[in-house]
Order: sequence, then structure tokens, then C-alpha cells
Amino acid sequence: MKVLAKKNPIDFVITWVDPSDPIWQKSQQKYKSQNSEFVDSSEIRYRDWGLLKYWFRSVEKNAPWVNRIHFVTCSQIPDWLNTKNPKINLVDHTSYIDDKFLPTFNSNAIEISIHNIPNLSNNFVFFNDDFYINRAVKENDFFSKSGMPRDSGVLSPQIPIENSITSITVNDLK
Repeated sequence: MKVLAKKNPIDFVITWVDPSDPIWQKSQQKYKSQNSEFVDSSEIRYRDWGLLKYWFRSVEKNAPWVNRIHFVTCSQIPDWLNTKNPKINLVDHTSYIDDKFLPTFNSNAIEISIHNIPNLSNNFVFFNDDFYINRAVKENDFFSKSGMPRDSGVLSPQIPIENSITSITVNDLK
């Protein structure tokens, strides 16, 4: 697969962590011990069910037009990932997050700076590692021909719980 040259190329960004990595565990443990009241280190925050390869497979099958996939990790690469694929850009936290904020184990801190990823297209779609494309999608499902993002609205938002995913997803609607 080659990187496509288009007027408005669309990149995908996906974040992932390998919680079984001993180097990552040591760093997380050190940070947790220094800031225990601020760290949610529950296992559910960092679980990995071994399904990431299916995310890549779903993109290859259902969005072959994607320009580039920016795979954001903390110096971790799954052994099965074809890093020679020109569509895959490995992105370490250190390449786009200011050093004064590292290390970080907070997904909000990791996500808030993704616009700083080197060579990221102006048009990109952000994915978590548990969100899959289950059928064929087209570029205009995400962006109009003029490059404007297609957005979704919530017809009847509930009052979001502060610091929850609902707060993040509907914060502009408050």
C-alpha cells in the first residue's frame, strides 16, 4: 500500500498502550507512587485484549483509501505490526508532547496534543483501539469534498458527568 497524494488526504490516528510491557509498568509505578492521588491506575484503564491487529485489518479492508495511520504509543510496537508499511507512521509520545508533560499515562493528555503529530494531515480521524470500522466507509463519510469535517450532533444530550467520557464528547453542547 502506498501513501496517496491527494488534495485533502485523510489520516487516521490511533493510540495504544501495552500494559504488559515491564518498562512501561516500571515507569507507571514510579509516577503512580509520586502522584497517587492523581493517578487512576485501575487495570481497566490499560487493558489490552489483543484485538489491535483486527483494528488494522478493518482499516485495510474497509478504508483502503486512508492516507496514513499514525500509531501513537509510548515507545511500544506490537511484534506483528509491519512497520515497513509506508502508510504506518510510528509516533512516540516524545515526538509530539512537550517534555514537561512526560511521562503521561492520562489518555486526555495524550489526545489533547495529537494535532502536534509531525506530518499529520489537516484532515484526520482519531480512533481509540476499541473502535472498529465494521463496513466499508468512504472519505466523504468523514469529510466533505471541500475538506470540512462531517460532525455528529446529539439531539438530546443528558447533563454530562464531569470528568467522564460524556463530558468529553458533549462538552461543546453544554
